[in-house]
Amino acid sequence: CLNASYGLPEGFSDTYNNKLKFTIDSEDVNENWPSIRSILKKQIVLVKDTSQMSVGFSKFFNDTIKPHKIRSVASVPIVINEKAVGAVTKYYIKPHEFSDEEVSFMKTTANIITSTIERNQLLEIAKKSEKELAQANEVLKHVNQELDSFVYISSHDLREPLRTIESFVGIVQD
Repeated sequence: CLNASYGLPEGFSDTYNNKLKFTIDSEDVNENWPSIRSILKKQIVLVKDTSQMSVGFSKFFNDTIKPHKIRSVASVPIVINEKAVGAVTKYYIKPHEFSDEEVSFMKTTANIITSTIERNQLLEIAKKSEKELAQANEVLKHVNQELDSFVYISSHDLREPLRTIESFVGIVQD
């Protein structure tokens, strides 16, 4: 039994020796690669026996599984915010009937991965908001300092005419 977990970025393409093997949108990949099909269709894909498939695999997938003699595949998509970002995939080298417990375990694993990614995204958002708040506080502190300076200067400038009037009144009263 081989296990794998992976994700594919937007515009994914696989190349080998500078030759394009396939892209995420390739028809062969879309319909004939169980893990990627699981991601693109956001559905669980179960293949009990690759030699008994009614839909053929792409040549690239067949070339990939031959050395390992992969005969069974189960793939559960990792879906975050309605978008599949990866899959938890289990491979067997012999034909295998996937039990409800196995599929349930894979779903639980995908849910844990999803929760972890979502939590990390929320933490990143919180850190970004905290940083923005700290920057806004610095700006507010600077503005308050400028306002204090303005108030000091204004009050000083307004006192001068009062002193002049006070002096003039004092002269007149004498």
